[in-house]
Amino acid sequence: MPASPFDELKASRGGRIAPVVTGAHTNKNEIMFIVDDILLAPIKGFVYLAKKVQELADEELEDTEEKIKTELLGLQMLFETDQISEEEYQKKEEDVLERLNVLKEEENRQ
Repeated sequence: MPASPFDELKASRGGRIAPVVTGAHTNKNEIMFIVDDILLAPIKGFVYLAKKVQELADEELEDTEEKIKTELLGLQMLFETDQISEEEYQKKEEDVLERLNVLKEEENRQ
């Protein structure tokens, strides 16, 4: 008769106490998906960052009515504080107003 329950367990498992893992709960496909996720994580992170940079760049380059009006106000402030001449102000104002008109025409078409 075995001296303790552990001795009985050892005897039934060929001298090992640790449980035998049969793989019934692990699937080879699950393991491969985990490995794929680990290996592809840097690439997925880079793609995510590239998309975010692209979105920010598109947003920065896109003219909006608010951005154009802010630019016009800044231009007026430069003129009023004598940082630019009247000729330079008129030229730049014309360019900014033209961009605003183009933007409004595009919005009307849509």
